[in-house]
Amino acid sequence: MLIEKSGSDDFEAAWAELLDALQQQRVDLLGSTIDIHVGIGLLAGAEADRLAGKFGADDARVQLLRDRSDAVAARVDALSVEQEIATVRTPPPPPAAGALIQGRVTDMAQRAAGQVTVQVIDEKGQAVAGIDPVQTDDSGYFAFELTPEMVKAAGQSKLSVLLRVADVRLVPAALAPIAVTPGATQVIDVSLSAAELERLRLRMPVTPDNTPVKAPSVEAAPVPDKAAGDKTTTDKATADKGATSTAPAETREQVKPAEPAKPAEPAKPAKPTTDDATPDKAAADKPTTKPKRPTGKK
Repeated sequence: MLIEKSGSDDFEAAWAELLDALQQQRVDLLGSTIDIHVGIGLLAGAEADRLAGKFGADDARVQLLRDRSDAVAARVDALSVEQEIATVRTPPPPPAAGALIQGRVTDMAQRAAGQVTVQVIDEKGQAVAGIDPVQTDDSGYFAFELTPEMVKAAGQSKLSVLLRVADVRLVPAALAPIAVTPGATQVIDVSLSAAELERLRLRMPVTPDNTPVKAPSVEAAPVPDKAAGDKTTTDKATADKGATSTAPAETREQVKPAEPAKPAEPAKPAKPTTDDATPDKAAADKPTTKPKRPTGKK
């Protein structure tokens, strides 16, 4: 890091610039450390899987690597919180008659809750005149720089903050009242419970085993009532009958219900064959030409 002497007239500006550079360097170092730990955790998990596939899950080295992978994951979470805090850039101290209210909106593990709109309200839940709402940054940090006029408007009332995400509004239950004092800086940590995070839609609901709740499936169509079904069938039959009576003759013939089947006729006796022909039939088969009568002449 290069530090240049710029004179005593801008000492405060140079000091602020130096602190900001050191803070940014800390953020970068934390990011590099997180990347290294993530790589170590992945390698430990991959080696555990390899040993489990070769020697079985009961191998002592497998459980040891699993434990180390879990420890690395916990360390990564802690370093991520430190990195979020390191990215915070606090405003300068307030003037003598002004005030500063700052803090972070986090979950119970001190991780940033998400993008939230924060507004200062009074004891009656009304917004304090002159204090505009602010938006949290990626680390969950927010700050209200109160002018002397804003401090005077707040008076001696106990203040609080209102959180808003889209159309959902929430006053944190565990937040203590805020007393504004001229020239003072009030630091408040807004730690939201799991229920409050879900209400603000900042976290997905989870089951007791810490698995996300599945999206609700499409509900099946309701089963119609039996009486209603019978009535519908009757109405349909009536409508079909009416349509048949008003249709042309050809159409009525097409939709005319089938007649009941007639009983089967008894089987006819088989016709006799040539060998079993009757005498009449045999006579009929003889030639019709009559023989010539003898004339008596030789």
